[in-house]
Amino acid sequence: MADYLAPDQPSDMLAPTVPVVTAPVAAPLVAAPPAKTPNAEPAPAATPEPTVAPPQAEMLDRIRGENLWNVAQEKYPILKNFDVQYAYRPPDYDPSVHGGIEFLSPEETERFEGMPVGKIGIAVYDPNTTPLDILGDMVSHHMVNEDPTVKKVYDDFVKTLTPEQWAELRAEYSFENPNLKETDGTIPQDWLERVGYPSAFRGYLFNQWPVDQYTGEQKQLLDTLKPYLGLTNGN
Repeated sequence: MADYLAPDQPSDMLAPTVPVVTAPVAAPLVAAPPAKTPNAEPAPAATPEPTVAPPQAEMLDRIRGENLWNVAQEKYPILKNFDVQYAYRPPDYDPSVHGGIEFLSPEETERFEGMPVGKIGIAVYDPNTTPLDILGDMVSHHMVNEDPTVKKVYDDFVKTLTPEQWAELRAEYSFENPNLKETDGTIPQDWLERVGYPSAFRGYLFNQWPVDQYTGEQKQLLDTLKPYLGLTNGN
């Protein structure tokens, strides 16, 4: 028989209440930082694998290079006045000896394969050579002697070379001829006529020297050739 509690039975005879205790929530575990090693050397960077131009890129470079003379003639029609033997990367072209572009005057006897004596030769090795580079070599190595309009401006320009420009030419010659310091420091006239003067002359017209290396008088003089050569502000 179940126990019976009368209404007037004392409350302390009731079943005791069990208190509810909530367990504390554990904090999330955090990984301890790695211990530092004193004077630890950083891990060496991985050496990237050498990249090789894919055959398709080489093929596109060759197509562009072989067609460069035709593109240059279309952009600068004055080039159509000259009979030029053009070649892209002739078999005997040594990039360690020759530059990205080589100009051969008709009388030069040391020729690349397929370039006969008595004809202007232009050989290109660098696929990044532009039509403007082609025109620059033609103007500075051939037209300065054979074209009366260009020759007049060229001769007048050479007379105006500044001490800073002479210093630049001396630096160019010293780079090509390290033994300059062992001489009296004089730059040979044949080098100036073959390399130095043409370099300074085309430097402004063909964006090969900083513009601020030229005087206002020189800029005015050289600017007179731009319409004749087909040069625009954007070249």
